[in-house]
Amino acid sequence: MLRHNFRQLRIWIDSVQLTKDIYQLTQKFPKEHKFGLSSQLYRASVSIPSNIAEGSARKTDKDFSHFLTISLGSAFELETQIVVAQLCDIAPGFDYPVLISRIQSLQKQITSSTIPFLSPNFLSSLIREKIPLSFVSKFIFAP
Repeated sequence: MLRHNFRQLRIWIDSVQLTKDIYQLTQKFPKEHKFGLSSQLYRASVSIPSNIAEGSARKTDKDFSHFLTISLGSAFELETQIVVAQLCDIAPGFDYPVLISRIQSLQKQITSSTIPFLSPNFLSSLIREKIPLSFVSKFIFAP
């Protein structure tokens, strides 16, 4: 039984859509990039939802948090590769800033998803700072 149903996590849903969009972008790349940057982009993007899903099957929240951290690293790797593709103008006319913004948004979502697992006093700090749980949960769970 899954401790966290990854299919209901907003970060998993968003990262799967991002992976699809990365795949569609790489289809626009010239053939000489098929085994280079295209492959790197696709592997990094697939790694994000894959690690979220794998972590959801782990026995402890600490283990789940570890896999979220790995997925965050993959998101930063993906952002770097997109910046390189933009600088090299591999897909002329593509709106790279929009894609980079989406990746950065996903990075923030993943980061906010790990917070409850990293701090044993997280709930107390939310109450103390008067931050509504609904604010935090909108980054974690799909509607």
